[in-house]
Amino acid sequence: MHNQQPDVQLAAAALMTAASAEAGLSDFRDDEFHEPLQRFLQSAREEARMGDMGVATLAQDTIRLLTNRLLLQADLTAHPEIVDEDVSDPIVIVGNPRTGTTKLQRMLGAHPRIQSVKLWQILFPGRLPGADPDPRLAMARAFQQQLTEAFPAFMAAHPMVADEPEEEALIAQMTFDRIGAHNWFYRTPTYHDWVKDRDQHAAYGYLREVLQHLQWQGGGRRGPWVLKSPVHTGNISTLLETFPKATVVHCHRDHVKTVPSFCGLVELIRTSRGQEVDQAELGAFLRDELAMHWRQNLVARLSLPADQILDVMFDEIVADPIAVIGRIFAARGQQLDEADGKRMLTWDAENPADKHGVHRYSLEQYGLSAESVHEAFVDYYAHFGRIDAAAAQ
Repeated sequence: MHNQQPDVQLAAAALMTAASAEAGLSDFRDDEFHEPLQRFLQSAREEARMGDMGVATLAQDTIRLLTNRLLLQADLTAHPEIVDEDVSDPIVIVGNPRTGTTKLQRMLGAHPRIQSVKLWQILFPGRLPGADPDPRLAMARAFQQQLTEAFPAFMAAHPMVADEPEEEALIAQMTFDRIGAHNWFYRTPTYHDWVKDRDQHAAYGYLREVLQHLQWQGGGRRGPWVLKSPVHTGNISTLLETFPKATVVHCHRDHVKTVPSFCGLVELIRTSRGQEVDQAELGAFLRDELAMHWRQNLVARLSLPADQILDVMFDEIVADPIAVIGRIFAARGQQLDEADGKRMLTWDAENPADKHGVHRYSLEQYGLSAESVHEAFVDYYAHFGRIDAAAAQ
């Protein structure tokens, strides 16, 4: 399946040259991303089990990330006031994937005074010079249509909608030095072993600057941001150092349900990017990866301000999301307006869980058992109790 072509197509220098040609720019800001980029691409070439389609997809996506980096830097150079934008107080939704985080994020995103990062802003955060009207939303809608037609099972598992909120942690892919993005979407064990122990302050700092840039693009601050990613779970200390006034909302659900569901989602992501997937290998990797993030989280909680962390249950999010959102507002010393609550409930009614189809998965499909999951998360259960038997405490 493999030949010398992947080495040519996935060469860091060649991809950087292609991005510069596409953007008409050359200032990547610094060279700190060079080593992470090279390590990721080498691991992908050698370990991701990609055919030609996968290689072409990764090359194209890497050029997009590098082009965005160039476009963002051009604006930061021309408009240094961007870094004065206040993004210090987001609502940050964390927890294992498949715990109601997306529902909560998108409902909050329907609030008129809460900012959210839309899919089109994640795909194309940098302004395209001289483009009038701005084509980025249309480009993202074309991407959404292509995804819907080519990979309906993925859209059933995690609908990606051009003008709906999406995981802003994907923005930090532009650093190539971020845990939980490239190393989840591609089978890259060598890169994963290297990046998982890397300090994440630079990646979070880059995320902050992109949020400042997006806020500046939108005309300035109109309220806090709502952010969401499972990646934040194991990095809440760094998160709160970067966003010191954040409210962190931890979503909880039985890991016996969340782990295989996430395995199914990641398998769909990897196969959509042209990779062969060993289901048992993937199951063990993601089970242990998510458990590691929670172990890091539990250690960090010991030294973090308890009033900035709110634990909520998946069943609460499903049964009465407005009550959960009301608790989030209360934790921030605010009260949820009834009219805004109705607006968010309208979004919920128009977006039922199975709107795009049913996501099917099982423990056995990924070589897992309830016992092996419970064993992996033993520290979590010791702290919170069994989620299928008791609420988080």
